[in-house]
Amino acid sequence: MGVDVQVSGSLVARTGIQRAHIAVPEEATVEDVVRQLSRLYGTQVRRALLEDGHLRSDTRSIRGQPPAEEPVSLHSEVEQGDTLRFEPNR
Repeated sequence: MGVDVQVSGSLVARTGIQRAHIAVPEEATVEDVVRQLSRLYGTQVRRALLEDGHLRSDTRSIRGQPPAEEPVSLHSEVEQGDTLRFEPNR
């Protein structure tokens, strides 16, 4: 299934990506999305977003676009056509 990913702020420099459309298996989680991004764009993606198996404390992940958005964890499942955003904590 296809998932859109957007990266913003200082995370663009750390990950090397700003936008991506990737394929992940059915029942994939946000963590699976990060793994696939790392496979496609390099290991710096994983280092930029994860720390000790968790989302970095200075990073948040969000599903959707304003005003219909919700925070998600690494264990949240993604669905076909989802947009995931990774951005620095405010």
